[in-house]
Amino acid sequence: MTKFLLTLLLTASLNSCAQESKRKAMTAEQRIEYLSNKVQKFSYEPIYELDIQSAFSFRVMVNGVPVYSNFDVIPGIVRVNINSSILKSGKQNIEVELYPGYDHNGTLKGSLDNGENFILKIEKAEWNKDGSLETPEDVPEFKNTDKNIDYSKLTEFKTTLSFDASVPYTIKGWGEGEDLSTLNQKELELKIASFYENTVAAFKEKDYDYLNTIFFKRGHRMVSGRVFC
Repeated sequence: MTKFLLTLLLTASLNSCAQESKRKAMTAEQRIEYLSNKVQKFSYEPIYELDIQSAFSFRVMVNGVPVYSNFDVIPGIVRVNINSSILKSGKQNIEVELYPGYDHNGTLKGSLDNGENFILKIEKAEWNKDGSLETPEDVPEFKNTDKNIDYSKLTEFKTTLSFDASVPYTIKGWGEGEDLSTLNQKELELKIASFYENTVAAFKEKDYDYLNTIFFKRGHRMVSGRVFC
C-alpha cells in the first residue's frame, strides 16, 4: 500500500498557512529572491530516469510515489525523471502494475498478453562540465518475459524491483508524513473545505500574488520537508 498521501497531506498542511492574512502574500520579486538564496549546487548531480515502453495499461510508483500511468487507447512510450521521488542515497523501490491494453479496434482486452509487451529501463546520467548530458548508464530493467508466468491468463500483474541510487542530498519529503486516515476525518474535511474556499476566493479576486505564494510554498515544502507560513 502506498504511503504517499500527497494531495491530502499537502492540502491539510497548507490549510495552516491559509489561516494567515493575505497580506503575507509574496510578490514575484520576493519569491525569486527567496528561491535564489536556497539554490544549492553540487559537484555531483546525477539524473535518474525511467524509460518505459508498453502495449499494456500501466501504473508505476517509485518509493510509494506515483510517477507515471497510462490507461489510454494509444500505447505508451515515455521517459520520466524520478529524482523528485528519491529522498536519499541507497535502495530505491519501484512498483509496477500492468493491466490489459487495447486491440487494433480500440477495444479493451480481457487479459494481458505474453511476449515483450512491457519494458521498463532505469537509466542514470550526469551533466558534464560543458553543460552536456553524458551517455546514460543502464541500471536494472524489467520485461514481462518470464517464461514461468502465463500473462494471457491474468487480468492484472503487479511486481516490485529495486535499484541503488547515489544522490548528493538528503531530504525529508514525505518520509516523515503522517497517515491522515488515522485522524478525525470530519475535522480534516472542514479544514480542506476552508482551504479551497479561500483559494477560490483568491481566484475570483485575481489575487495572483497570494495564489502563487501558497503554491510556491507547497513546491518548496516538497523539496525541503519544511512547513512554513
